[in-house]
Amino acid sequence: MACVDCESAQAVGARFCPLCGEQLRPEEVAPVSRILRDDRPGEEALARRLALERLAAELSSRFVDCPAAGIDACIEAAFAEVASFLELDAIALRRLNEAGDSMILTHRWAADPTIRHFPIGHGLSVSETPWLHQLVQSGRAFRAQDLDDIPPEAKQERNLFQREGTTGMMLLPLSYKGRPAGYLFVQIRQENRQLSSDDDTLLRFLGSSIFSALEIRRAEEDLEHRISFERLAAELSAELINCPIARIDEYIEGALRQVGNFLDLDSVALRLLDQTGARAILTHRWVSAAAEVNFPIGHALSMSEVPWFVQRLKDGQTFHVQSIADIPPEAKRERELFRFERTTASALVPLGPAENPIGVLYLQARKRKKRLSSAADDALLRFVGSSIFRGLERKRAEEVLAQTIHERTRELAASLERMENLNSVLTQASTARDRFLSTMSHELRTPTSAVLGYADMLAGRYYGGLNDKQEEYVAAIATSGSRLLELLDNLLEVSKIDAGAVKLRQESIAVQDLLEAPVATLRSRAEEQGVAVSIESTPDLPMLMCDPARVDQILLNLLANALKYTPEGGRVTLRARREDAHARIEVSDTGIGITPEHQATIFAEFEQADRKRDEALGGIGMGLPLCRRLVRLHGGQIGLESTTGKGSTFWFTLPFAEDAPVATASAQPTVGAESPSPIPTAELVLVAEDNPMNLRLILDMLEALGFRARGVPNGVAALETAQEMRPDLILMDVRMPVMDGLEATRRIHA
Repeated sequence: MACVDCESAQAVGARFCPLCGEQLRPEEVAPVSRILRDDRPGEEALARRLALERLAAELSSRFVDCPAAGIDACIEAAFAEVASFLELDAIALRRLNEAGDSMILTHRWAADPTIRHFPIGHGLSVSETPWLHQLVQSGRAFRAQDLDDIPPEAKQERNLFQREGTTGMMLLPLSYKGRPAGYLFVQIRQENRQLSSDDDTLLRFLGSSIFSALEIRRAEEDLEHRISFERLAAELSAELINCPIARIDEYIEGALRQVGNFLDLDSVALRLLDQTGARAILTHRWVSAAAEVNFPIGHALSMSEVPWFVQRLKDGQTFHVQSIADIPPEAKRERELFRFERTTASALVPLGPAENPIGVLYLQARKRKKRLSSAADDALLRFVGSSIFRGLERKRAEEVLAQTIHERTRELAASLERMENLNSVLTQASTARDRFLSTMSHELRTPTSAVLGYADMLAGRYYGGLNDKQEEYVAAIATSGSRLLELLDNLLEVSKIDAGAVKLRQESIAVQDLLEAPVATLRSRAEEQGVAVSIESTPDLPMLMCDPARVDQILLNLLANALKYTPEGGRVTLRARREDAHARIEVSDTGIGITPEHQATIFAEFEQADRKRDEALGGIGMGLPLCRRLVRLHGGQIGLESTTGKGSTFWFTLPFAEDAPVATASAQPTVGAESPSPIPTAELVLVAEDNPMNLRLILDMLEALGFRARGVPNGVAALETAQEMRPDLILMDVRMPVMDGLEATRRIHA
């Protein structure tokens, strides 16, 4: 047997010992005579012993089957039955509290309910009743017939028994799992009434059964408490993780309040270390309605003043202070704080990693002998502390991120302002450049046109013949002037496109028609160079949507380049095929090709693969940039593929017209089949031109063709002369002083 109570339990048919918790085996059944002894002979003693046995068995069964919520009622009913059976006046149960320094009155029955000297919950301090405490520790039952049986030194105990008016009593110490747990107090007011050894055994068994039932209830309550605390901790963790960062402080205070209410505390506070780690700042706090505030929010505790506290913090474990005795004498400041806060128990939960803590969660209880040292509660408090730590870390991270974003935004705003200023300068520069190019192109075209015009007049021998050397000079003038005019035209086109001044005049047109016109234009030049030019087109291509004049401009540039760099005997091929919703048009040659390093820059303005060679061939570096801009205006792409020494292929794409039908080949024009009609000779041509040289050239050309011509320098003069002379034809310049050509034309029409 594990203990004497095992015998008692086995005798009444119990399966477990209520004292030590051991499971009992059937072979260990003890005879009733070993449990219930009575010196009275005969049938009366046997009958009483059997009645005691039945009562003990009934009580044991009742406590086993009693639900946890009904334990108190079950104990009171058991007290009443036992008291009635043993003819007692009162039975009371006192239990040692968790701290072990007080015995609390938890259950009581009295024959006369009006005689109740102590309320339920009354505590007998161990320090005030040392004799009683030693008696409980010894485990020996104590009987007294009167006060003289109590030793004289037990003054407090004598006063208590005298106050209760006891003539006889018994103190029966009770233990649970080998530890003192409390005692049963039996009162007898009838004179000469004594309890037998069988009565002793029944009372001890009753006390053991009660403690077993109470421990089972406490275990169930602890389990329920732990489950509820785990649920609360999980909910708080989820809330702190998911809450808006702007409300994190509000959620932390709510978490402190819920933990404090759940554990029945007086206050829960959060102290965080400052950036230097030298001070612990009170940042968040919850205080119960009955408690008072000792420190305001923002209170700073210097860490150098509380080294013992700091060491506990660095240990990284939850630690408890149940009384001031738990704080060593040398920790003077900590002891002062403990007294100042009138704390009876406290717990401190470090926040963050042990090597780098950020603060502490401080729980306080001022209620009498409240303990905070449950291992399960410790684990859950650390979990709540970790959740608060993660919430604070998220807040700090977002604050750092917000500060970084603010700084970067400020830097970005400054950069944007600088970029806007620079963009404004660049825009002004670009506008000035476009204006300059446009103006200079126009102004340069005027004298260049005059040069070409006079060279053409000389070459046409309108006013007499030329010798061989003069013809050579005139041809050189015409060639140089043409190159200059081409450069000016391209510059003006690029400037207009970049300024957004070029609008496409798109129409639906057959691919074959687009390809044939530029080939026909350059065929004679190709024949002179000994280069074969051909067209290869996929049949039945849909109609294209484009500006035919601009596409012709692109093809002429690409074909002219191909002819320029293809030697005699070579070949230039113009192809067209379908590529998704676009037509891919290619110009391939068998010329000198382009090196890889120059392919990346070939479409940039004034870029030439070999400047000396290209300039000798008449290249100016503006044809391909113009082609690229015109293709992009159509929404297409342009590129090249080239191998040095084998030739190049320039390609671009154009969109098909939506729902366009398949194009059919148009009838080929017959060259020379019909001569153009002669220009009828007008009686009078009025020329409005502010440039004297160009005006002179135009008048000479008209007169050489047989026209009568009259020239004027501006729009006002043109309006007056038109009203006076009524010319058959007017050639009107646009830009002129006094009145431009557009306004003069409107007035003439009016």
